[in-house]
Amino acid sequence: MTMTEFYAARLDDTELLARAYLKRADDRGTDRETWAYKLLLREVEAGRKIIALHTPDMTKYSPETHARLTKHGIYSCPVCATVRTEHKEDWGADRFPCLTLCSLAASWSDHPDYDEAWLP
Repeated sequence: MTMTEFYAARLDDTELLARAYLKRADDRGTDRETWAYKLLLREVEAGRKIIALHTPDMTKYSPETHARLTKHGIYSCPVCATVRTEHKEDWGADRFPCLTLCSLAASWSDHPDYDEAWLP
């Protein structure tokens, strides 16, 4: 499992939890509880958008090139690499998953499927 697959799966888990609660909340949930679970759903959506923004578009490469780049890890986050290029600072080597995605996934670092290599 890749880090982005792990993070996406945790977002799915969170969405299922929030939707299940909201389905039951009609009868007994407080406004504060309902608000909190609706906030979780908005955070899930934001997380999915961040994954999409920070994932390289490998569709522009041939299958052979895609396989070679993936095998050797020679690709980078399109957002973070762009920021480094525009500011021309030494931010270290480009990498994917980027520090943004690693930082977001780190909130689940106590999950049994979390790999310590993903720590930012």
